[in-house]
Amino acid sequence: RKPSGQSKKANLAASMR
Repeated sequence: RKPSGQSKKANLAASMR
């Protein structure tokens, strides 16, 4: 499983871009 936090933030930022 991936760590919840940086991955979530990165995913959100990538999705927003």
